[in-house]
Amino acid sequence: MVLADRDGAAVEDVHAGFTKQFAKDMVRAAVCDVTDEHQLQAAFDLASREFGELDILVANAGIASSAPIEETTLELWNRNFDLLVQGYFLTARAAWPLMTRMKEQGGASVVCIGLKNGVAAATNASARAAANHLARCLALEGARHGIRVNVVNLDAVIKGSKIWYGDWRKERAGAHGIDSGKELEEHYRARSMLKRDVLPEDIAEAVYFLGSDMSAKSTGNMINVDAGYVQGFTR
Repeated sequence: MVLADRDGAAVEDVHAGFTKQFAKDMVRAAVCDVTDEHQLQAAFDLASREFGELDILVANAGIASSAPIEETTLELWNRNFDLLVQGYFLTARAAWPLMTRMKEQGGASVVCIGLKNGVAAATNASARAAANHLARCLALEGARHGIRVNVVNLDAVIKGSKIWYGDWRKERAGAHGIDSGKELEEHYRARSMLKRDVLPEDIAEAVYFLGSDMSAKSTGNMINVDAGYVQGFTR
C-alpha cells in the first residue's frame, strides 16, 4: 500500500498508524500533489519499485470552494479544474501502465471519490463535476485491459473533514442563508431522505466494495453515499 498526500505531516501520521496496524513492510508513503505530474510519477515509481504492480487505485484528492457564477474567477475555476479533473486524469495516466499488467491476475480497479454535484446541481458550485464523466470515459478505455473504473459520490461528510473548518463552511452557510454552526450541520442532515449524517467510514465501505472482487463485474458506475440526498433532489 502506498499512501499519498500533499501534506507531508498528515501522510506521515497516517503512515505511522497503518504501519502499526499492518506491519512496516506493507505500507509506504509519498508526498504528492496531484496537479504535479512529476510528483505523481515519483509516487507511482515508488509503488512499482516496492510492490511491483498496482491492483487498486483510490483517487480522492479534493478541494472546496463556493461562489456564484458571476463571482467565479478564472483563477478559482482553474484551481477546481486542475485538482478535480486534471488531477484525476494525471493520476489515472500515471497508474495505467502498472494496472494493465494485472489483466491476467483478474484485472485492476480504480475508485474515484466524486461529488453529488456530478448528479444533482448545487447552488454556487458551477466549477465542479467533470471528474464523474472522466471516470466513465476511463471505464470504457480500461475495459479491454481489465481495468474497472467506478465512482463513489459523497455528500456532506463533515466529521473528520478539514474543508469544513475554513472559509468553505461559511461560504456554504451563506449560500443557504443560515448560520455556519450547528444549523449548517442540521441543514445537511435534514435535507437527505434518511435524515442521517454521512460519515467517513460510510465512504470507506463503498470504496472497499468497488475496489474488491465483490464488484468484479461493475464498471462505469456510481454509488451515491449521501443518505438519499440525490434521489430526493431528482425525484
